[in-house]
Amino acid sequence: MKKRHTILLAAAILCAAACSKAPVSGLNDASKLYFDAWAQVNIPGAEQTELGSYIIERTDGDGIEIGDSAYIRCNYTIRNLNGTVQKTTSATVAQQIGSYNETYFYGPMVWARLENSLYAGIEELIEGMHVGMKVKAAIPGWLITTKRYSKPELYLKNVTGTDTIYEIEVTDAFSDVTQHELDSIARFLRREYPMIDPADTVDSERNAWGLYYITEKYSDAPDSTYNDESKIYFNYTGRLLNGTVFDTSIERVAKDAGIYNASKTYGPTYITWYAEGYKNTTMGSDASSTIDGFAYALYNMKPHEKGKVIFHSLRGYSYSGSGSTIPAYSPLIFELELVDNPDE
Repeated sequence: MKKRHTILLAAAILCAAACSKAPVSGLNDASKLYFDAWAQVNIPGAEQTELGSYIIERTDGDGIEIGDSAYIRCNYTIRNLNGTVQKTTSATVAQQIGSYNETYFYGPMVWARLENSLYAGIEELIEGMHVGMKVKAAIPGWLITTKRYSKPELYLKNVTGTDTIYEIEVTDAFSDVTQHELDSIARFLRREYPMIDPADTVDSERNAWGLYYITEKYSDAPDSTYNDESKIYFNYTGRLLNGTVFDTSIERVAKDAGIYNASKTYGPTYITWYAEGYKNTTMGSDASSTIDGFAYALYNMKPHEKGKVIFHSLRGYSYSGSGSTIPAYSPLIFELELVDNPDE
């Protein structure tokens, strides 16, 4: 913050304190004085919401009304009051501030609007808006909470947090996140595999609800069977629907995708196949668990077969996603090829 603004802010705080009729005694009284003084200096004349945020910029969209949709998809950038970016979904912003990482996902994220999901300050900003809306606002720390209170003053009495500037652009709104993912997969299949009708593949051959398997090379031993606790070796590449590679066992693919890790050992890995069913499948020497769609596809493949499996997030990482590479509610694609034991 510039020195002149710092002086003005300090003066504004003193003025606010002097003009205040009530003594400073509440949990957030001092924080509110500071926040309101910051707004007076940095965004004079800004509209203040009922709960106490300040609208810096806002334009409504021309898409469907968000209404009571249970989920929204949005781009966002989060800053502190000094303007320092804390988090962003924009590759351009990340590049500008020098934090861009090729292994991270950039683009719209899904936010749940279920009970105790969104911060109170954010929920208030998007209330009644339409898809396509953009809003930039300073949200006080006591509204950075998923709790809900009946009166604005109750937030001040019960919540502490960090004052934050949010820039949000809503790109979609929907209430059934699973159907939204299935529709995304269907569009992907129609675009990339027009000969496949998603409606005809459910529960046929090796497909299941929300999971589609495409054979790219048939097995040379389709009638073979595995013994209990057999080790099945394979190579894999995991992608998002937009083609972004988030993991692979193939060194060349990792380097091409910009996710190469010198400390990782590339090459075929294996699952342990159990006769009790695919849900018992474990991966590698440490017997780590595997996500459902990945295990289901591998469990049903045959020697030297190559294929691609696509599945929704209920068979993947669901609402949590995985780190900075796989967003919440993301359908996944895995390219799989069964190979011989490299040590034999």
